[in-house]
Amino acid sequence: MKWHDGVPLSAEDFMFGIQVARDPDLPLPHTGGVSLVREVLALDAETLVVRWSETYFGANEGNPAEMPALPRHLLADLYRQGEKQAFINSPRWAKEWVGLGPYRMGEWVEGAYTEALAFDDYALGRPKIDRIIIRYFLDPTVLATNLLSGDIDFVSIGSLRTDDLAPVRNTWQASGGGTVIEMMTYITWARMQFRDPSAPWVNDVRVRQALLHLVDRQSMAEAFFPGSATSPADIFVAREDPVYRLVEQRGLSKYPYDVAQGERLLGDAGWRKGQDGVFQNASGQHFNIEVRITANAPALVQQALALGDQWKRGGLESDLFSIASNATNKPELKAASKGVYLQPDAITPDVLEGFTTPQIQTAQNEWQGKNLSGYSNPDYDRLYGQYATALEPTKWDALYADVLKRTADDALFLPLYYSSSTSTITFRRGVRGPAPVLPIQSVGTWNMHEWEMD
Repeated sequence: MKWHDGVPLSAEDFMFGIQVARDPDLPLPHTGGVSLVREVLALDAETLVVRWSETYFGANEGNPAEMPALPRHLLADLYRQGEKQAFINSPRWAKEWVGLGPYRMGEWVEGAYTEALAFDDYALGRPKIDRIIIRYFLDPTVLATNLLSGDIDFVSIGSLRTDDLAPVRNTWQASGGGTVIEMMTYITWARMQFRDPSAPWVNDVRVRQALLHLVDRQSMAEAFFPGSATSPADIFVAREDPVYRLVEQRGLSKYPYDVAQGERLLGDAGWRKGQDGVFQNASGQHFNIEVRITANAPALVQQALALGDQWKRGGLESDLFSIASNATNKPELKAASKGVYLQPDAITPDVLEGFTTPQIQTAQNEWQGKNLSGYSNPDYDRLYGQYATALEPTKWDALYADVLKRTADDALFLPLYYSSSTSTITFRRGVRGPAPVLPIQSVGTWNMHEWEMD
């Protein structure tokens, strides 16, 4: 395998890449397996030894986020100089990028397009398409229009949501002009904040369960994803995953739409409806729960309003808080929710790490980490630790099921429904090769070297 400049890939490139990924002074996530690496050695050009500080079930996956390779011959000297900002701003991350993939960097006109040229020495064979132009669009409506006009051949994951695709799907169904692949690899969920102990739901599971019973998730799913294969979600795993069946066998706690049951649970927790129809506690304080979102898509705003409306109809007060998409302190604002933070997330096992104590986002760690809600429970930490360090597949599945069941029993979050979010692949007639991907992959161009087009 060679870098785009012809230099062979070596074990030292992985050793250097992991060193960079672990550097606390660089703006990188520092989560997952890379944070558990204790030592990395390159015994020779083709032999890499990684030692871990503890048992880690993902140690053999070697994905780019945890086992990155970087062109040491191009970047190591700059890194050793210690000027981290110069390293971050290096053109090697942009116009002078040298990678390992099927296409090498061609011309890059900022804000307009990037040219990708077939790499003759790609490890899996030279791509069949010689040249690709990657164009940039800020407005998804404009992107969809260009797709319909034939100016765009392919749109990958992360660009168009279900509502953006409606005109494309409707036109192409009639004309056979192209293909839309929509993958239900996300779950739209609401993460409750556990930072304020006075919030009604923080210390009372009955209140959290009531919040779920008061939401008609089926109607919301049908309203926001009409004609798709969406359905309400109960836990953070796909229904077709064998682990889902394991959780059901253990007795999966489900919270169907049942206003009467929700009201009973709130009553058991000491909340009563006042004359204004709003639940209040013994001190006369109204039950208020905020729905917070990042306002980067109109459809998400509508979903947040719908969730708040469901709770209002159930006798709660609910306000909408929108974080501007250009806010510079978005992680901090997300963590400051006074109720729930609503968003879609890919269905991957590492989502569950987002309820462990070490991952809590704080001002001290500059709001880094996966635990947005501030939830902390030693028993959950121990259970997740057992799951994360299990290596035997059967035991890992069993512990995975145990963790999922724990999140459902304790109603740690509000899973709403399965969704595609931006997990869609769209391409015109004449393009052959794009295919569905798994949630853990989410790279729609993984087999691009095999694609063909008329």
